[in-house]
Amino acid sequence: LSDAKIGGVETFIKDFVRRAPELFDIHLIGITADRAGRPPGQWYSVKIGAKNCSFFPVLYLPDPNKRTKIPLSLKFVLGLLRYRRTLRPVLDNSIVDFHRIETGLPFLRTDFRRVAFLHVDRKDLLHPDSETKWKQFRLLHAMVEKPILHSMDRIVSVTKKGVEIYQKRYPKLGDRITFMPTWVDNAIFHLLPPEQTRREREELGRELGLDKRDIAILFAGRFEGQKNPVLLLESFAVALRRRPELVLLLAGRGSLEG
Repeated sequence: LSDAKIGGVETFIKDFVRRAPELFDIHLIGITADRAGRPPGQWYSVKIGAKNCSFFPVLYLPDPNKRTKIPLSLKFVLGLLRYRRTLRPVLDNSIVDFHRIETGLPFLRTDFRRVAFLHVDRKDLLHPDSETKWKQFRLLHAMVEKPILHSMDRIVSVTKKGVEIYQKRYPKLGDRITFMPTWVDNAIFHLLPPEQTRREREELGRELGLDKRDIAILFAGRFEGQKNPVLLLESFAVALRRRPELVLLLAGRGSLEG
């Protein structure tokens, strides 16, 4: 988790924390973008929604959303290794959630309870269009993945396809692998009254210079190969020839931006 990073995984974690039972003490380990206020290497009190949590950054990055030459996940693993002894007193008495498989590496020989959340299945992760470096090291990924998943008490995939892929790949872990769908934060995304919806649409249309006859299609997500916005543009170009009233709106950030 980062106090500045955006993305589906970060949204998942923060909403999971907001909905956690009150009896849970939440400890977050992640990345800081505030070197002066929250330098790495110590615990801080933070709030996510109304929930009081502890936050321990193991790494500083001025912009966690910017791609770096050294993969962020590798930097994060090195940060975990650096502060492993400091973290152990808290982790040893916790149920620890991992949201990237490789982050389990520093703790393979520990005996605390652990859960792996799989936000991307290995088929998509190793796809040629994937934004991760793992696609270049498929054999190494397999060597890392197997012992880490076998060390988990529970493996949660956010897609049913992921459950099928991992149950087939690791049949002995079948009863540990389960499905949890991603959800919508209804504090942010919710239906408005019909009249307010009409006004909001009209105001947005004026801001964007849209005609009332235009039909808007919205893409909201990261501009990365894994999301394949290029395919979207190519498809839209075909649709536009048939329906000239279509307008494509793009909302997001990423390495393909511009």
